[in-house]
Amino acid sequence: MAIYTLKYQYVDDVGFVNEHRPQHREYLQHLFHQGHLLAAGPLVDDESAGGLLLFSVESKDRVTELATKDPFVIRGVVVSRHVSEWQVAFGKERFESE
Repeated sequence: MAIYTLKYQYVDDVGFVNEHRPQHREYLQHLFHQGHLLAAGPLVDDESAGGLLLFSVESKDRVTELATKDPFVIRGVVVSRHVSEWQVAFGKERFESE
């Protein structure tokens, strides 16, 4: 399995984002318990609201497939997303033991 980052940028409407956050987090917990998601959280120092997710899956296409099922994506909270494969240079053993 490879590790991928998924960066979301959200709409500029905090109320709309917060309205859909519980369903989004429930979906992420599901992915975490399945072993697909390693970590996720909001980007707090970014100029625009968004989040970063780390996946351990077989391909970039799989990350995209999982993202399309995220309630944030389905309901229009996410205005852009970017997937990148991440090569861990330090701390790799931590991810492999998960």
